[in-house]
Amino acid sequence: MDDPQSSNMAVNVPQKRVSQRKRGYHWLSLVLALTLFFWAGTPTVFGSQLAQTVEPTGEATEEATGEATVEATSEVTTTVEATPELTTTVEATPEVTTTVEATPEVTTTVEATPEADEEEDQTDELAGTDCAELTSHADLTAALVEVVTAADSGGFGFNMWATLVNRDGEVCAVTFSGENRGDQFPASRIVSAQKANTANALSLPGIALSTANLYTAVQPGNSLFGLQESSPVNTTVAYAGDAMAYGQEDDPLVGSRIGGINVFGGGLALYDEDGNILGGVGVSGDTSCTDHIIAWKLRDALGLDYVPGGVSLTGDDNIVFDQSSGWAHPECGSGEVEISDALLTDYPIGAE
Repeated sequence: MDDPQSSNMAVNVPQKRVSQRKRGYHWLSLVLALTLFFWAGTPTVFGSQLAQTVEPTGEATEEATGEATVEATSEVTTTVEATPELTTTVEATPEVTTTVEATPEVTTTVEATPEADEEEDQTDELAGTDCAELTSHADLTAALVEVVTAADSGGFGFNMWATLVNRDGEVCAVTFSGENRGDQFPASRIVSAQKANTANALSLPGIALSTANLYTAVQPGNSLFGLQESSPVNTTVAYAGDAMAYGQEDDPLVGSRIGGINVFGGGLALYDEDGNILGGVGVSGDTSCTDHIIAWKLRDALGLDYVPGGVSLTGDDNIVFDQSSGWAHPECGSGEVEISDALLTDYPIGAE
């Protein structure tokens, strides 16, 4: 016989299971309801409003077996309102065309002032700036050889160097009387140029000073003491070039200023027949007295001896042996005194 309690327990077990299932369905329904509630809200995300429409559909089927199937489909439609499209329009700057008008060409005419013309004329009129106004190298050489080998001029009868400078002190010609440059004292080449420079530099259109006239004046205690130190020879010019050209037409001294002051006989200023001073001639190679005599004769041969005046006893630039004169030169002891005194007669100034 069956136990009633056992029978009741057998009946209650399925019922209990059904009750538990029902309670589970209730919780599931609650969860779904809450979920749908939150989805039905209108949240704001990052400042953009979202419209959400949720259409829940739910079907619950309870089968006799006690199993429940819930199909929940939540169709969610999300509508996003897009920010209106922004269209940016950039208006191009109109093309700018720049027109540059060329400045008319300006022609400037400068009229020379009368003063400027006057100065230019004075420069152009200065005599003695062109070596062509003196003589050629060939003519100078021929005249020098003739003078040296002619009548007695005192001294030792040595060969000579001769140099011409123009009024600006530029060397125009250098030559010698011997067969070659070694037939004369080599040092006399520069000494002759120094003498030519001195006579030109210390003479004026109205008065001529020979280098012989300076000897006494430059001695210690006299009026021109130290003059010979005032203008040194340009040694760069003096010793430049090929020695084989010394005394030739292309002597390295030609075209340069040698400078230097010499204070014994052998240098004379050169004047044309109009009284213009054109430069100077210098001679060296024998005694200083003979150098003066040769220079005098050479100037005469060149026709450039129109001396306007001087400090000698005869009013010219001849050598002076009177020691009482402030322009005296010492005697050399080889008959030069008598020869020099005869120069004004044998080779008169300005004679044709």
